[in-house]
Amino acid sequence: MIKLNKNQLSFDKARDLRGFTLIELLISVSIFAMVVLMVSGIYLAFSKNQARAKASQTLLNNAQYTLEIMAREIRNSEIYDYNPNNSGGMCGLVSCCEYYMGPDYESCILLKKEDGKLFGFVADLSANTQELYYVVSSGQPYVSIPWESDYAAFTKLLGPDLNEVVVQDLDFYISPSSDPFVEGGPNVHPRVTIDLKAQYNTDQLVAQVSYLLQTTVSSRIYKR
Repeated sequence: MIKLNKNQLSFDKARDLRGFTLIELLISVSIFAMVVLMVSGIYLAFSKNQARAKASQTLLNNAQYTLEIMAREIRNSEIYDYNPNNSGGMCGLVSCCEYYMGPDYESCILLKKEDGKLFGFVADLSANTQELYYVVSSGQPYVSIPWESDYAAFTKLLGPDLNEVVVQDLDFYISPSSDPFVEGGPNVHPRVTIDLKAQYNTDQLVAQVSYLLQTTVSSRIYKR
């Protein structure tokens, strides 16, 4: 057994009581700061991923649901005008979109129910709106009866104040571009391709996700 003299015991006791040196303290603080920074970085990255995932899921749920509504209505209805966004057709000097929906809408599709009632889908892409609507037309020109004046005539499907979705673009590509059911018309069954570009409405840059959704639908209406 090793025996320590009284002086050695006093020295060891004094060394134990003196605490950390300045270098040891600096090293400890540095290690602690590194650990805090690492944990904070992991937490921030996780929070950003969570915010982006939530925005993506919300956007996809609402945009896909709206796309399904449009596809279902196109599938079960008759296409009223195969070139609704161009003038000089069924609605005279203006496009049928402008004739029935008004001049502020960039793209639309007009459909007809079995009872002859006109309805359609249209987007207002102006900077302060960017919304998509389901519209039931009165059958009268827009200048006579603006559909905005009749609350029951339209239903908002997508919009920043409704479901946090900004509609950036909406296009309907109808093939063929003329009625195939009239005599001499193209021998092609009608189909519609829908392009919908939407963005999640938020001020957080990390959560500003956008998607371009597309689907092609064939009408079940056959009149030959």
